[in-house]
Amino acid sequence: MSKPKISVIMSEYNTPPDYLRASIESILNQTFKDIEIIIVDDCGRNDLSSIVKEYKDKRIRIIKNDENIGLVKSLNKAIAVSKADILARMDTDDIADENRLEEQYKFMINHEEYSVVGTLANEFSKNSTTGVLGKPGEKTAKSLAYGDSIIHPSVMMRKKDIQSVGGYKNYKRAEDLSLWFELVMKGFRLFVIDRVLLNYRVNKEDYSKRKLKTRGGEIKARLHYYHLTKAPVLAYLVIIKSIVSSILPTRIVAFFRRKIILKPSREGERSDKRPLVSVVIPVYNCEEYIGECIDSVAEQTYDNIEIIVVNDGSKDESENIIKDKKKRYRNILYYKQRNKGVSAARNLGIKKARGEYITFVDGDDLVGKYLVECLVNQIICTHPECIIVSKPTQKINEFEERVLGYKKPVVKSIGSSQALIKLLYPYGIDNGPYAKLYPTVLLKKTYLI
Repeated sequence: MSKPKISVIMSEYNTPPDYLRASIESILNQTFKDIEIIIVDDCGRNDLSSIVKEYKDKRIRIIKNDENIGLVKSLNKAIAVSKADILARMDTDDIADENRLEEQYKFMINHEEYSVVGTLANEFSKNSTTGVLGKPGEKTAKSLAYGDSIIHPSVMMRKKDIQSVGGYKNYKRAEDLSLWFELVMKGFRLFVIDRVLLNYRVNKEDYSKRKLKTRGGEIKARLHYYHLTKAPVLAYLVIIKSIVSSILPTRIVAFFRRKIILKPSREGERSDKRPLVSVVIPVYNCEEYIGECIDSVAEQTYDNIEIIVVNDGSKDESENIIKDKKKRYRNILYYKQRNKGVSAARNLGIKKARGEYITFVDGDDLVGKYLVECLVNQIICTHPECIIVSKPTQKINEFEERVLGYKKPVVKSIGSSQALIKLLYPYGIDNGPYAKLYPTVLLKKTYLI
């Protein structure tokens, strides 16, 4: 491989595999292609090599540590082996906008005075986008001291400048903050562009990591660099705020974070409480399978859904099973009609749907727990008109393939012309309505199913 223009550096340690895949795919699908992706395997539980082999992309390189050495040393190792002059950081559970690398690279080429260029980010959880994180503009020692930092996984950096200050310093959970201070102290300039180019994942576990026992590295780093840069006395309030937030209950911290720190999402927050995704399940004589089917949908990791079950005049025990499940799961909506066929049942589901998007599951299928989350992640990342996921099946017997596995979903966005070709190709896109995510407004206008 010739020298790439950008080296994307990542460190992997026990990232949920589907989050990891979504992150890798968001980089592979960048509009800027002249890159290498360096992933340091820090001896976690994942079989990183097997996951990477799924993509058959020579741009990905794995650096395997002999033992767990932590994020700081892993990132410094990635920098040392990188080939490009420009580095881009990426966390293994975040999702990059498809234009991220292209826009940042153009900015760095046109603004050689900056050593680090970050972006704004949409903070999201498994349920929704919660708001925009970050503040555009140049960062100085004073602004850093007052807590105006840069979102670490959003940055693009000049390798020679990072190496000139010795790379990352070993401040746990503050390796980025210490690097920014080291750079500005040596006269290098940092900037955040006013573009949301990263989707920054926040889980409940992230708040537990912000407790006092894990804040030591940040507090130590701030005290050290505040002293070196002669930070204003008022800046020390940031340290006090950090200590207080580490003591408060997680729920209170999350509330104030949403209300004070985050800005409204650039995508626009919904004012009502409609489910984001409506899952429509047409049912006709599926007593053997419908219970398992509903369970698999109800147990999605992405739980901001409504489940619309349409009974198309079943003559077996399907209705009783559905009613039992409805008592168990509050987000089930049940409708019954005389037998009109599966298309009519799906169309009734479309009519009743309140979600922003719709996906379909047949009453005799199962779906893996990450299906809806992976589909929504791709919507957040690329904003396409329709999302399609590959459809692995599990063979039940010589004649039957019933289960839609989705244990390792491969989710990609393609243009309409590519989609048309693949639909016509014998081994292209499955032309069934399942394993796809549709804008509800499109289906309500056309009733295409």
